[in-house]
Amino acid sequence: MKLFYLLPFLLIFSYAYGQNTKALKLFNKGKIAFESKDYLKAESFLQKSIKKSASDLAYYYLGMIQLILDDTCSACNCLLNAKIRGNSDATILFSNECVQCDTINYRGGSYFCVVTKWTCTNELEAEFFKRSKKIGSDTMVFLENDSAINSFLFYSSEFEIEKYLDKTTPGIVPEVPEFPGGESGLMDFLRDNIKYPAYAREKNIQGTVFVRFVIQKDGKVSHVRVLKGAGGGLDEEAIRVIKAMPNWKPGIKDGKPVNIIYNIPIRFILAG
Repeated sequence: MKLFYLLPFLLIFSYAYGQNTKALKLFNKGKIAFESKDYLKAESFLQKSIKKSASDLAYYYLGMIQLILDDTCSACNCLLNAKIRGNSDATILFSNECVQCDTINYRGGSYFCVVTKWTCTNELEAEFFKRSKKIGSDTMVFLENDSAINSFLFYSSEFEIEKYLDKTTPGIVPEVPEFPGGESGLMDFLRDNIKYPAYAREKNIQGTVFVRFVIQKDGKVSHVRVLKGAGGGLDEEAIRVIKAMPNWKPGIKDGKPVNIIYNIPIRFILAG
């Protein structure tokens, strides 16, 4: 059973549930069961409360319970829903329990690696960087075949990264990557696949999410990151859509396909 410290929480007030008194009553029953450590009963009440009227506190408590019950994936989904709704405690717990980041500094100090692991899926992603003398201008670099490099190898500070660097990583690419169907195809894909998050729609949250990702030599999309978000679930939706993209035509340099870092703004606007 997973043990963790319960974060401080605010007392709940009835206005958090608007006019849905049934959801409030179910939440209070769930909270009482939680405090009595009857976690299965608490889980049932909170799930019913969310069906009546979803709230950040109900999702937060349900996430804590599911962590205790070792249902990590369900817990992370609940904590993410609470985070989207602005619950700061859920944001902290999500960062601690659902995503783990480590930075590995290699011998000599010129290169380092940022490793991100998603607890639920055990998915591992490594990003390699060359450290610049100027603060804030570190450059992402690629390895010749990082998928074939054992994680235990690059987890070591003694990893000789220079031996594995992809020499074709360019600064300027004569033939830039292209989405199937070109720019209009990209716009059509985003329009057809973006699902405006219900919470953002309810709260009239709009804005532009700036996303960075890598178009690999084989055209696949990887290393998706939000550079500047808009909140309310828009960031998560932008990431989901980018990850769902079909393969691109890769960038070409000197007649060979190369890895390219690509930035794209995704604008979320509610129709009037």
